[in-house]
Amino acid sequence: MATTWQLAEQYYVGVLASHATQNSLRPRASLALPSRGHGVVQLGPRSLLAVAKRPGDWLLRWAPDGSHAPLWQWVEAGHVFNGHALASPDGRTLYTTETNLDSGQGCIGVRDAITLQKRDEWPSYGLDPHALVLDTSSDQPSFIVANGGIATQPETGRSKIDLAHMDSSLVRIDAHSGALLGQWRLADPRLSMRHLAWSRAGSERRLGIALQAEHDSADDKRRAPVLALWNGSTVTAKPHLQNGDSTAPSLAGYGGDIASTDDGWAVSCPRADGVAWFAADGAWRSWQPLAKACALVAGTSLNSATNTVWAAGNQSALITGRNPQEHAIYAIETTQLHIDNHWQLWSAA
Repeated sequence: MATTWQLAEQYYVGVLASHATQNSLRPRASLALPSRGHGVVQLGPRSLLAVAKRPGDWLLRWAPDGSHAPLWQWVEAGHVFNGHALASPDGRTLYTTETNLDSGQGCIGVRDAITLQKRDEWPSYGLDPHALVLDTSSDQPSFIVANGGIATQPETGRSKIDLAHMDSSLVRIDAHSGALLGQWRLADPRLSMRHLAWSRAGSERRLGIALQAEHDSADDKRRAPVLALWNGSTVTAKPHLQNGDSTAPSLAGYGGDIASTDDGWAVSCPRADGVAWFAADGAWRSWQPLAKACALVAGTSLNSATNTVWAAGNQSALITGRNPQEHAIYAIETTQLHIDNHWQLWSAA
């Protein structure tokens, strides 16, 4: 697993190795960071890209095996990084979500994947752009961005303002020109779209979106959905509390990360201490407790041909196959090592 973490008072990026016979994860390689990290992306067989947590001021291209020296790129004046990056299919270009501090508007940095230098800059067509994914639903080279829609104080980059006028949106952007190809909004403007994952289930391509509620009412926030689905033409929130159903817990209105399963979705809920499971159409399925669950990733692993979901918690990780009730708990071996919001399966050449 490639991820960032905190150990004592220091932040790190690194690779965690799994030991199936001992049901544990331990650091195999690591590098100290100047501040808290957020998103990670594998660049080729040996390189890992890490992005500073918003409001961030650094990118890092690093080889866990030491095959090349760490390369740092500091953000340009008047901008901050928003925690996520995306590599183009050919691996030559990086797209980074950023905010222009002078205007408050979101933007997409277009960067050389080797040098990390900015080649161009496009609007994100909204405020607070966060995660982004390649648009696999279209033959046209494009990507999808989740604009969180929340205005923040320039001095901190995180103090939220004017929530009554927040404007979260999902946008499709041309990967060659930066042109806006489409924009979609939820019916509830107080739901912030943050993280994205393409479906693996069924013939219809759907994009799953992890939501974070910004309602004034504590009860509205408690009942708020954490999952929305986009089918290429509309984006719809999927409430998990319906018709007095008592089997679904409150998810505290906060989806930390999202992963697709063979037949649905997993959404981590760190403020509710667990992972929520949904069917492919967004219908509620089940709940798995995991303290401070946040980072999620899906892929074939543990000698399984089916999709496996890895969820990172506070001091342990949850490994789940097709049936969420059949799972294993992996201990984080290093005491006080706290995995951050996201991780990726790491494949070294």
